Amino acid sequence: MIKRIYFICVSVFFWAATGFASNLSPEKVVELRQSSMKSMVSHVRTLGSIAKGKSTFDLDEVKSAYKGIAKQAEEAVHLFKENKTTPFAEAKADIWLNYGDFSEKAVALEKTAANFFESVETTDDLRESMLVIGQACKSCHSKYRE
Repeated sequence: MIKRIYFICVSVFFWAATGFASNLSPEKVVELRQSSMKSMVSHVRTLGSIAKGKSTFDLDEVKSAYKGIAKQAEEAVHLFKENKTTPFAEAKADIWLNYGDFSEKAVALEKTAANFFESVETTDDLRESMLVIGQACKSCHSKYRE
């Protein structure tokens, strides 16, 4: 599972960084977006499990999760740049009507996760950071996700 997520992340980053996503079908772009978001959810769940005490606090695992969140947030800016969608996509058209706001929210999440990557050292720090991460996710999803 980890190898698959890693492959998807590397693929998405390559396509986004090179502009290759603009040559892809709407179905493939939506698939890449959804894979990227699932990866981010996986990182958030890892942090949540540790914050709730269901998993042991491991600083390397925490930092890895924050690094993953930051990376996925950065990729979102590129993956959602073009208005490509399908009937099964969960992205609202408002993303492209307000792309500046959408991308600002993604960049803010990226910076927030990067800051927590540097600053979180304890379970208490992690719990506090999860409130901020959760609010950042909600601010985007409530406006831009079906």
